[in-house]
Amino acid sequence: MTQPIFNNSSSINLNTVVYQYSSGNKQQSYNAGFNSNINRITYSIYYTYSKGQQFNHDNKSAYNLNLNMSVPFDLFERSMHVNYGISTDDQHRTLQTARLSGNYGESYRGNWDIYQSYGDKGVGYAGGLSTAYRSSYAVMNAGYAYSEHSKNLNYGISGAFVGTQYGVVLAPSMQETSALILTKGAQGVGVINGQSVATNSSGLAIVPGIAPYRKNTLAIDTKTLPEDTEIENNIINNVIPTKGALILADFEAKKGYKILFKLKHSTYKELPVGAKAIEEDGATHLVSNFNTLYLVTEKPTGKIKINWKNEGVYESCSMDYNVEHNLSNNGLYLINSDCR
Repeated sequence: MTQPIFNNSSSINLNTVVYQYSSGNKQQSYNAGFNSNINRITYSIYYTYSKGQQFNHDNKSAYNLNLNMSVPFDLFERSMHVNYGISTDDQHRTLQTARLSGNYGESYRGNWDIYQSYGDKGVGYAGGLSTAYRSSYAVMNAGYAYSEHSKNLNYGISGAFVGTQYGVVLAPSMQETSALILTKGAQGVGVINGQSVATNSSGLAIVPGIAPYRKNTLAIDTKTLPEDTEIENNIINNVIPTKGALILADFEAKKGYKILFKLKHSTYKELPVGAKAIEEDGATHLVSNFNTLYLVTEKPTGKIKINWKNEGVYESCSMDYNVEHNLSNNGLYLINSDCR
């Protein structure tokens, strides 16, 4: 049971666990705690009482009292936490632990932790440090721990290798139900609801842990789009996978030259909105308001024909373009063009 108090700034927690075994043994545990904060400093006090054991009829009781405090602060534009904890038990042993932790890397993908503890009456000292980093392709971790009687060094890397008809993708993890992000060759595109997820050179990424048999929303971080890539719809909100599926989320990305034409015509002051602009390869676009035409094309040079209907009569004009000698503005080429 948890009960908020003091305008939800604090809470009282009560927890009870009782095991009754077929052997007749009984094991009981009772826990009471208080959590609160002073400004950004949080603290908690917990008392635990236990009695009985599973494998013998020893009904000796034991208790433990804990006090923990956490103080956040900022250093070098990074958030860190200082934690201190002290506990005592029914044998009057006292254990104190100091801990410093924080994050690092882009989007706080990495975390680190340093701790030192000391206990009297034979408990002794212990300490260590650890770090983990979650990239778009794997999770890497390393740590070192020591005590009076032992030392331990550990390191590792974990991830998933997935082969698809669109190419191979490495992922930091795979869960029962996941989504395969496809941006057709656009590399480094981030997914807003996928922690540390970005597409590889094939435009692929894995978002693990989506809900089966329910609508899931997947969104592209448009700030990470390369200058030569266009995505018409950066949100897909009807991803409904079956349990255990790897479902495709194709964002229909298109790579090429982004061009905004300002059109001129010798006869018409303004070309009709919705006039069809057809590239040499057959790709079709529509003229917008104020004689503008926006398109993404793979070729830096080419010819475009524009067709429209005026009072029942079909008319057309054409124009040539070349962006090789133009400078782009954040990947967008602005071209004034005569359509004749």
